[in-house]
Amino acid sequence: MLLPIVQGGHSAAGNVVTIALTTESDVSILTKAVAAGYDNSKKGTIAVTLASGQNLTASSISNYALRTGALNAETALTISITGSVCGKDGTNRTGSASAGVNGTAGGNAGNALHLEYQPSGSGSISVTVNSGGVIGGGSGGAGQGGGAGQRRNESCDGKGNCSCTGSPITGSGGGAGSARTGCRALAGNAGGSGSYGGGSSGCHVTSPGSGGSGGSAGAAISESTSGIVYSLTNNGNVYGATA
Repeated sequence: MLLPIVQGGHSAAGNVVTIALTTESDVSILTKAVAAGYDNSKKGTIAVTLASGQNLTASSISNYALRTGALNAETALTISITGSVCGKDGTNRTGSASAGVNGTAGGNAGNALHLEYQPSGSGSISVTVNSGGVIGGGSGGAGQGGGAGQRRNESCDGKGNCSCTGSPITGSGGGAGSARTGCRALAGNAGGSGSYGGGSSGCHVTSPGSGGSGGSAGAAISESTSGIVYSLTNNGNVYGATA
């Protein structure tokens, strides 16, 4: 029997729901299914599709582009992806820190697809990434550059008596790391270290700061509890760790 397919479309008979997702952020399969008439107190079947050209994103690193929600353990869930499901990129730091200060680390990235129930009985989770489809964690943010170092000049009187004089000479701050984007789950680039700009090595004022580390990449597929059983068929592209 063919099921009606609309966004949130469903067939109530047998507690079967088919959902065709379109471009959106922070999507919960449970929320979509219940809105379409699904009864989560019973076992059932949910089929989710994401067509080519449709993109799911996360609004923040604490959210997910797509999450299952706490579905009934006996739910048979299939997810077919031909579009893209992308975690949020981490925050990029810019510029350099104050003199002598280490750069701030780039922000960690978010995860793309989050699994939140452990199937049992007739339940199952099946994820298929079709040709052209993508599931990718966000990429880590770039680190800030380290602050500049400072030294004074040394002045000697010819009798072996030397002292540090004048105002501190400030060097250059390190550059921020280059940003990464694009649903590829790449670790962020670190910022560069600061440097001295002159003065005497014996007249140290402030050491150059180290560049901030890049943020960590997000996962393609994460889970709310360890050991959730699911199958993954990848005929497209999966970027990042999988649960």
